[in-house]
Amino acid sequence: MINDDALVRYASVLGRQLVTLQEIREKQDLNTSERIIEMAFRKLQDAGFGSIHTDHFFMGSVDFMISSESGRKEFCIIETNGGNSRGISLLPVKYTKMACNSFVEMLRFMPKEPNILIGHLFEDKIIHEKFIVAEAFFQTVKGRGEETHFTMIGPDTAVETSGPKIMMGAYPDILPRIGVKDGYAHIDGVVLHGIVGDGVIRRHKDLDLLGSTNELKTLFANRVYKTTDNKYSTYKLIEKYSEELGIFRIRPLKARLCRSREGLEQVVGEFFGKGISPVVIKPYGGSGGAGIYALDERSDIENILDLSMNEFRVKFGSERNPFPYTVVEAVKFVPMEWKESKRNFDIRIYVGRKGDEIIPLGLLMRIARSPFKGMDHKEGFVVNLSGYGGIETERGMGLSQESLDLFGLTETDVADMFAASCAVFELMQKEMIGGEPGEDG
Repeated sequence: MINDDALVRYASVLGRQLVTLQEIREKQDLNTSERIIEMAFRKLQDAGFGSIHTDHFFMGSVDFMISSESGRKEFCIIETNGGNSRGISLLPVKYTKMACNSFVEMLRFMPKEPNILIGHLFEDKIIHEKFIVAEAFFQTVKGRGEETHFTMIGPDTAVETSGPKIMMGAYPDILPRIGVKDGYAHIDGVVLHGIVGDGVIRRHKDLDLLGSTNELKTLFANRVYKTTDNKYSTYKLIEKYSEELGIFRIRPLKARLCRSREGLEQVVGEFFGKGISPVVIKPYGGSGGAGIYALDERSDIENILDLSMNEFRVKFGSERNPFPYTVVEAVKFVPMEWKESKRNFDIRIYVGRKGDEIIPLGLLMRIARSPFKGMDHKEGFVVNLSGYGGIETERGMGLSQESLDLFGLTETDVADMFAASCAVFELMQKEMIGGEPGEDG
């Protein structure tokens, strides 16, 4: 595997400033990870989970918060993320390789000598992770004795029409050149058999339409993205399978889907009327915490919704629609101590695939940027490392005995979250419920 830290150093020589996640990776203890992952495998098997037989899922992540509202420690899934490989280099090297190989499993569903496109953000600060995914595809295809070559697509790069290839490019450079013919995505007339990065699909109107109806013949990671983009669909799935997931101490959250501004304001009022406060509003297809805000009875709903929509459009562009919004009850979380203050935190679990087995790969624990002062103080509530103008690796922790002690967790706690994450994606690919009509106010 390419040394991603070396890529970061080489990039600086060329005037490109990338961010290494080595600081977080060094906080990971491989032995602890392996022991807890093995425990999670046993839990999955005992509960009848752990297998996947469709081409709907290859790699993703699940975000958790810890609740003790019921008097015992429970785990609330606050978000699922489909197809996003960002952060895989913070895992122990063994599991970073397994994450790359999770994407490589796509080759089982493609013809020989495939054309594969890997999309990434413009000026992506961790683009080196896309290179290690590309290398995994390249080495696997070459190892099968098949021809392929690697192409970086820039604004002036012409895609060769002959020979199979693995291509990589920034969204602004590739999206205008992608079209659809006979159900397949094409770039510069070259048929694409696979696309890595659901951001490519989401940002292209025709691909998004075909992807949402499962009519796109080009395979992409992951087809479950409509469920993960629509936050409500995740909450709905968890509620539907609350009994099956309860064995892992998963507590469902009350949520509603709102397709209009008026509907959102009405639903928020209904939540408050039922004594559910505070609540969190989440736009459709957001990331990095963009547009996520908390509300209680004292909040100026109209002003906060304006802030949310503006924040979303600044990040994703005015053409992206933040509706339908999800309104969800806020988790009454258990804080942790960091830098002599009480902090909110969450836990991101990475999930991959090996053959027809769905597997946990490790985690990232994220600490809020500021001490918790209330739900209306976003820096003390939203914990994303990349949501504040950079990637703040200091606030990221790996899996080790030290981090378990710091966050007040046991190995069994983490094993339950590992197992639940795998089970959720297994259920999601079976249901494919993304995009279903939801309730509105």
